[in-house]
Amino acid sequence: MQHIPDDGLLSACTIKSMKEHSLASTPTMEVFRRAYTIQPEIFQLLRGNNTANDTYENVIEHVRRQHLAGVPIPAGTDAVGSSLPIIYIPFGDSLHQELVNLVGVGMTPAEALRAATIVPATVHRLNDRGVIRPGMRADLILLNSNPLLNISNTRDIARVWAGGVEYENVAKRS
Repeated sequence: MQHIPDDGLLSACTIKSMKEHSLASTPTMEVFRRAYTIQPEIFQLLRGNNTANDTYENVIEHVRRQHLAGVPIPAGTDAVGSSLPIIYIPFGDSLHQELVNLVGVGMTPAEALRAATIVPATVHRLNDRGVIRPGMRADLILLNSNPLLNISNTRDIARVWAGGVEYENVAKRS
């Protein structure tokens, strides 16, 4: 499932079926959080208008229920940067905020980190990434602060590698 519905709640039977059939749910909570709080223009992109039953609380409850049921939840954001005239969903920062959102619905920081690493790699059958191990693709972010203590510490970046190449201009250097 891509994008959690915000216009009502999935039945317990549907969520149970998702778990039984090993279906994942990428909620993209950050898109909805932004739409309901700071960027209502996002609704034009999502569906053209807002209906009476739509709430961010439905998004939160969906993700909470799926997490409790054990449905795999990969972190995702639908970040588009500023490529669309009326929409701004920043690359990078929106993923950090998605991790905060996932912890806010009941995931531990470790579960949220897995939602951004091994879970999407497994769901999308990307067998060369998602874990730190010899022979795997080297996409790494080295942090200055422990994200297990506070998931927002994922923003405190020391060094970044993608495909084994370090990108020095990405990390904030003091």
